[in-house]
Amino acid sequence: MIDRDKLVEDLGNVHDFLRAIEDPAADSVAVAAGIISGELEWKPAARLLTLEEVREWKGFLWIEFRGKAPEIAVVDDFPFDEGALRIYTARDLVMPMALNYGMNFRCWAEKPTPEDMEGAAWEAESDG
Repeated sequence: MIDRDKLVEDLGNVHDFLRAIEDPAADSVAVAAGIISGELEWKPAARLLTLEEVREWKGFLWIEFRGKAPEIAVVDDFPFDEGALRIYTARDLVMPMALNYGMNFRCWAEKPTPEDMEGAAWEAESDG
């Protein structure tokens, strides 16, 4: 079992050493110590996935269709068709076309907040 207080103390010592040698990693060590000690709250930002990442994703992700709230989903690891993805949501199997990724739907590694979604621009539809 890990002793949290000892870990924070050790990170403090590492921080002091890195500061003494002017290593830029000192700030990261201080943040890590703050998170572990509970003095800092850490919430990872939602990350928009690339189509390649979605195709290789293992586990749960969040799918967002343009104009709709994101929902939790799982990507089927058996490719049905190179042009489509098989994604299972809590309600249904959806098979969006890969060429529409970023235009009509997109996937996130973590549940995005409304601010995350507003901050990530949708791709424009091609004039095909």
